Amino acid sequence: MTPPPAQAVPPATPPPAAAAQQAPPAQAAQVPAAPVAAQPAQPDALRIILTPPGTPLIVASSPATVPVSVFGASRMSTVTLSLRFDPKVLRVRMVQEGTFMASGGGTVTFAQQVDAAAGRVDITLTRAGDSTGVSGDGVLASVVFDAIGSGVSPLGLGGVVTAPGGLPMPVQFGQASITVR
Repeated sequence: MTPPPAQAVPPATPPPAAAAQQAPPAQAAQVPAAPVAAQPAQPDALRIILTPPGTPLIVASSPATVPVSVFGASRMSTVTLSLRFDPKVLRVRMVQEGTFMASGGGTVTFAQQVDAAAGRVDITLTRAGDSTGVSGDGVLASVVFDAIGSGVSPLGLGGVVTAPGGLPMPVQFGQASITVR
């Protein structure tokens, strides 16, 4: 009975070697998947993105709402954003505060300013007197646009995010566009 288990060990040794030989092709298959896996693996990274409605956007008489969402926030206290758009294609109807910064019971100061001629919206959200910040995912604000011309309007987003105490946080900003026909 001892020889059969010993014989079972040598056959078990070749399959790991065969698996090791198969591992490089599997790793080679994972190399293209690694960047894709790296993007979903980064939900912990702070990202702020725009989610425009479907393209092409036809808004001759109806507004288009573009949410500005955050993903992977951790102890976020202040957000200052600038959203750029083409003023020949879009006009801002209104800017609305999202619910994310107020989650957890924080008191939020919301300020916005639209420069229609330059095609820019500045948004600031601050949790006043907050020592913990807010974490998670949610909507920071929404910008409601009216179409005033046909064409493509890139939506560029940038800004600064800080933790309690004013410490700047690294953030990735997403870009988008709206097509009006």
